[in-house]
Amino acid sequence: MVEFDWDCRDFHLFSTSNIENRVNGDKLFVSFLMEVENQQKDMMGSFRIKEIADLIPKGTAGIHNHSTYGYSFMSMLSTQKYRDYFVFENKNIQDELTTICNNNSSRDNYYWRKHYTNEKVKVNPKYIRRQPMPTPITISKNNQLLNEATNIQEAAGYLADHLNIKKSKCYDPVERGYVYNIPYHFEGDEYRFIAPPEIATDRRQELEDGDHKNARRIWLVPANPNEYDLERAFVQFEYLDWKRSFNYENGDILFLYVSGSVKKVRYKVEVIEGLVQTDDTIYDKSFWVDPEKYDQSIGGDKTRIRLVDVVDTDGLSLYQLREHGLKGNIQGSMKLTGELRDYIMSFFQKDLSAEVYPDVVPEMWEGEQRRITVNSYERNPLARKQCIDHYSAKCQVCMMNFEDTYGEVGREFIHVHHLTPLNEIQKGCQVKPIEDLIPVCPNCHAMLHRKEDGAYLTVEELRERIRKKESIIKI
Repeated sequence: MVEFDWDCRDFHLFSTSNIENRVNGDKLFVSFLMEVENQQKDMMGSFRIKEIADLIPKGTAGIHNHSTYGYSFMSMLSTQKYRDYFVFENKNIQDELTTICNNNSSRDNYYWRKHYTNEKVKVNPKYIRRQPMPTPITISKNNQLLNEATNIQEAAGYLADHLNIKKSKCYDPVERGYVYNIPYHFEGDEYRFIAPPEIATDRRQELEDGDHKNARRIWLVPANPNEYDLERAFVQFEYLDWKRSFNYENGDILFLYVSGSVKKVRYKVEVIEGLVQTDDTIYDKSFWVDPEKYDQSIGGDKTRIRLVDVVDTDGLSLYQLREHGLKGNIQGSMKLTGELRDYIMSFFQKDLSAEVYPDVVPEMWEGEQRRITVNSYERNPLARKQCIDHYSAKCQVCMMNFEDTYGEVGREFIHVHHLTPLNEIQKGCQVKPIEDLIPVCPNCHAMLHRKEDGAYLTVEELRERIRKKESIIKI
């Protein structure tokens, strides 16, 4: 026997949270709401009783008995057992149906069909999900604007028409897209959905408070430093392929607890590809401390993650985690909820990748634009962080500090330059953030990537030119 889906997590236009009874009449009502959404009917419009019966005929929700179906349908329409699913234009009819439902001795289970099939009713607004104020949801395909919808229903409808799929299949990618900025991939194309931040924030809170299936899941995952050197790996790569011990999905957040002698949550990572194709998996033996574990890592499903933030605080020690809700030890991935989730999340306030700049540095003069390639080491979020933590967010050529010049908007803004030219970096070279990288402003960065007489200027050469220029101005 198939269990009835009371949560209706694949539906977006109604809510079942106020339904207290869980018997046949209530199953019929929920089934009716499902059909209304599936058939894209107006949830707030009027329905004749015959129309409702056509949408949920005998057999719906497993109700095949003729007498049981008739009684359950009438019970759904009535106020029996404090039901209030429908608002009648003529309240007296609903009262009459309620009286008949409560009369066990001489009840006509199909009285409603014989007398009131043309009566109009409306769904009680308390069961209709509150719709957000009209607000644009921008739909883009491969970074090209496609459409601006006024709400999620319109966005889902547009996407369904564009992809030639059912509208009901489009709500989830649209919702997860605008709430968590998660791209939707379909037949090789990338679709993104953007809504105003306040709308996304409000909906995110609703999803996570209700543990909705579209809520981004938060995990606590152990990482053994005696097996794999995470710190060096994150410095070297923009993303890592992680063992998929659970069905991680795009957009999930993993907090990595480093065991061994560390015993702290250190890293916040985001799943950017829930299931990596086997032939696309990246392996690098140099970061494995235990060669045997490396051999065991070959094959099996992998999840691709990117580093979001890194912290090092005793506030995330095993002792503190237990003080805030952790039960037992961290021996495998566990889904975070409640106090422990909120406590861990409070320590991670940044997205290091948000301060990583594009693959090119634009250089403008006399109306012409040049694009200067920036290598991946300069974009690596952890390498950047370690470099800036050492030198500060000040250009090491001209000494410009953006916060000093522009105030709060310039706080921590800086580019990072790799001291070795791209063509001289050997394949497999492991970057040393303090020795190989240096913070520079965008102007100096562009000059360092520009050749003069076939050669790149060094930091010292560019610094000397600025010093000479300044000395001439002072004279």
